[in-house]
Amino acid sequence: VPWPVRTRDDLFKKYRFASEGPNMKKLAGAKSWTRDSDKKHFERILSTPKKYRIPDQPSFEYATWIIDACETEPYDLAYPKTYYFYGNIKNDNIITNLPYGCCVEVPCIALGRGWSQKGPVSSMFQGDLPPQCASLCRTNINVQELVVRACLENNPEYVRHAMMLDPHICQVLDPAEARMMADEMMNAQKQWLPQFNL
Repeated sequence: VPWPVRTRDDLFKKYRFASEGPNMKKLAGAKSWTRDSDKKHFERILSTPKKYRIPDQPSFEYATWIIDACETEPYDLAYPKTYYFYGNIKNDNIITNLPYGCCVEVPCIALGRGWSQKGPVSSMFQGDLPPQCASLCRTNINVQELVVRACLENNPEYVRHAMMLDPHICQVLDPAEARMMADEMMNAQKQWLPQFNL
């Protein structure tokens, strides 16, 4: 939530304690980062011999369980193997007060081929979110839509607008600074963004 915690001392003191430890360490690490320190870190990792073994039990990651449910034949069972999980999928009128096509995380079920009309993974209809929750989600969806539009239309101006609208960025940067940051980021990544002709 874009509260002005960083710019008001009273709110900073009130809310910072919960995550101060890990966040301050991350901030200190980010401030001391250099290309050389990164390079040395990865060289040290690569030079240390490691022995890997293939685990004999599935991990707690969703992927193995989803694939298992989708690919396991029912054999003599009259019903398919299933796995219930929360998945990120395209909003196809699942959450009715969020834009069509945005990414939503909703309850899903994975089951074998042929058991569902929608395919091996089916989502569950949710209806409307409470309006305050939908409003909060839309502040981020608006930014994501602008970035997608920038890519589809090869227009970097949408990236700049997305930066200006981002709830966290607009806490600390004015529109001109957000525009400058967008240009710096796109320039740093220009070899992967040829569509923007930077």
